Amino acid sequence: MAIYGKSFCKAAKDTWKLIKDRGVEAVINDNLIGNVLTMGAILIGVLCGAFGYAYIRLYKITNDTTSIVILVVICALLGLMMTVSFNRHEYNILYAIIH
Repeated sequence: MAIYGKSFCKAAKDTWKLIKDRGVEAVINDNLIGNVLTMGAILIGVLCGAFGYAYIRLYKITNDTTSIVILVVICALLGLMMTVSFNRHEYNILYAIIH
């Protein structure tokens, strides 16, 4: 749209109107939902790793740095995998509702 000599704001509004008229809005929303769910899964994985580290330090399970790193990575990966599997199920429900 900008190639027709319109201002940036006018071109953006016209482009958004074109997207809404053609029904591509649902595709854009689906893409945004996927990104938000992925970032949430990463955040929960990091939080699980942090809670795992706090648990190891609180109950003095081990003082070996290598063991601590391995256990924290396992906690983070488990949290990430559980969240991704839940999000995949939730995403399929949202996709079915939208379409």
